Amino acid sequence: EVVAHRTSPTNIGLYLLSCLAARDFDLIDNNELYERLYNSLDTINKLIKWHGHLYNWYDTETLNVLGTPYISTVDSGNFITSIETLKEGLIEYQIDDNRFGDIIISLDQIINNTDFKKLYNEKRDLFYIGYDTLNKTYGNNCYDIFMSEARTTSYYAIAKGIVPKLHWSKLGRTLISKDGYIGLISWTGTTFEYFMPPLLLPTYK
Repeated sequence: EVVAHRTSPTNIGLYLLSCLAARDFDLIDNNELYERLYNSLDTINKLIKWHGHLYNWYDTETLNVLGTPYISTVDSGNFITSIETLKEGLIEYQIDDNRFGDIIISLDQIINNTDFKKLYNEKRDLFYIGYDTLNKTYGNNCYDIFMSEARTTSYYAIAKGIVPKLHWSKLGRTLISKDGYIGLISWTGTTFEYFMPPLLLPTYK
């Protein structure tokens, strides 16, 4: 087994939610939950950011940005919605342990400092794939399909009033069928595209 000394905003967000889940299942106590969250937030605050957004990849030993310095819309959305979910989950523990109030304040600061308007194409009412901070370009592509991992970002941005509701209707919903099954098409048919958003979004039959 080899440790890969790199992490992404999605990985960080899901780690934080894993800490909350571990507490919910009584696998850890309040002290360990607080320590893990405090240390994680201390590290997150040290990371280089762009308009509050974390970069796509970081070296976990040096905290430097790895590869081309790139801001991923999907990763940012996954991270911030994880932070929002964590914040709501901590409220019940705050009643018995006031230390979590400080954690919630720190989470709010991260949320408020992350500007999703910087990743939104107002002309097309769609989110860019991301932003290359080295070449200072968004590229030509946007997320324009409903069945995509970017749906989490879209839902969050609309719910917070960051982007107009019109954006939701701009996401394509092309139907496909095969062997008696029918469903919405995604770009590449990956499980990430289909099953990542339902982790945090309402799901209906």
